[in-house]
Amino acid sequence: MNNCYVSIIVKIMLLITLLYIVIIAVASPSIHPDETVTKAAIEYYKANFMVPDMRELPDDKFCAYGQTRLCELTIYYFIAGKIAALIPYETSYRFFNVMLAFIIVFIIIRKYKTDPFLIFAFFITPQVWYIFSYATSDALDYFFTFILVYQLSVKSSMLNTMLNNDNFILNKRNVITIIFISLLTAFILMAKPNYFLVLLLMAYVLLKKYFMAEKGIRKTLFKFYIFVAVCSLAVFLSRYSIDLYYYGLHKSEIFRQMRIIHAIPMLNPATPFNEMYETMFLAAKDVPLITLFTKYGFLQVLIGSFFGLYGGMNITAHPVYYFIMLAAYLFFFAVLFNYIIKSHNKEKYADGITAVILAVISILLVLYYSYFIDFQPQGRYMLPLLPVITYLVSQNKEILQNKYMVSSIMAMGILCHIYVLSTGLKGIFS
Repeated sequence: MNNCYVSIIVKIMLLITLLYIVIIAVASPSIHPDETVTKAAIEYYKANFMVPDMRELPDDKFCAYGQTRLCELTIYYFIAGKIAALIPYETSYRFFNVMLAFIIVFIIIRKYKTDPFLIFAFFITPQVWYIFSYATSDALDYFFTFILVYQLSVKSSMLNTMLNNDNFILNKRNVITIIFISLLTAFILMAKPNYFLVLLLMAYVLLKKYFMAEKGIRKTLFKFYIFVAVCSLAVFLSRYSIDLYYYGLHKSEIFRQMRIIHAIPMLNPATPFNEMYETMFLAAKDVPLITLFTKYGFLQVLIGSFFGLYGGMNITAHPVYYFIMLAAYLFFFAVLFNYIIKSHNKEKYADGITAVILAVISILLVLYYSYFIDFQPQGRYMLPLLPVITYLVSQNKEILQNKYMVSSIMAMGILCHIYVLSTGLKGIFS
């Protein structure tokens, strides 16, 4: 991947993705069903600082599901609101996400020479670009997971620099690292549950480091892990304490009451199951699980929306695009796992098995939600797998010199741009 021509092409393509994001964010109309309620939450924080009690919010802060973004733990809406307040532009509520995309691309390009594997976090599906072009908290959640996987996979990162130092002491640099990693961990704990997947990856990496270390170093590592756990919990509880003050231990019940008050009848939890929207609570309606795969096309929707479905999952490309993209992905994984198997390296085996387990967990969580709550097998729920892929490739960096691997990566990158140019932008602005 460090071939001069390949390097230049990859960097140009990454910069072009920023152009797509800016164009959509600045000039497009409301493009996603969730954006209205997200915008309402951001507008709230333009003029407010304190987390509100959801019971005191006006109707326009709730969506058709009767939910409000202002009861979520994430700090996204607060930051996006304060940035939007500084920019006198109609779509200023999207600008925070655009800034995050610029930071990610800057890091990838800056580290490309030594750590080209970082491109896997932002290069192999246009769906990840999309979440940075409109108002959604997924952008900040993904940004935090990208920074965390950077810390786990790049040898010169703050985390790895400290972990690889056998003489661990609580000096100024290490304290800053502990605080930084603790904040990342806490913010991901405040994110949407599908991003917890990267915390499982972190746990695996840290445990691997612990058991592979010499006995004398394990005590040092254990102290570090305790410090991070305590600091992360302290940060998380500082935010959660606000909810405890408002709702005590009954937030979920109060949340349900708000849904009953504000949701439309077909999406209201007080409505009998058989009168609710067709694809909600399928398990409670005694719909066979196999129906998700036959009648509703669970895998087709999940895979398709991971490879690119913009708007309200209605801006879709020609089926040939999805077929070729799937083939490119399968070829990529075939080359990668063939390399891992032939390495005869137990650590690489463990990394590969862990990645597969995390992928299965991710799919099962989407399947669970789709069957027991609401049939929404959206590809964005699978985006945390990109940091997992990034880490796996980082542990097998030599494969990035393999011509078959490079070909598959370039094919995926080109296909992403084809989707956006031929379908994404056209659908959004039509």
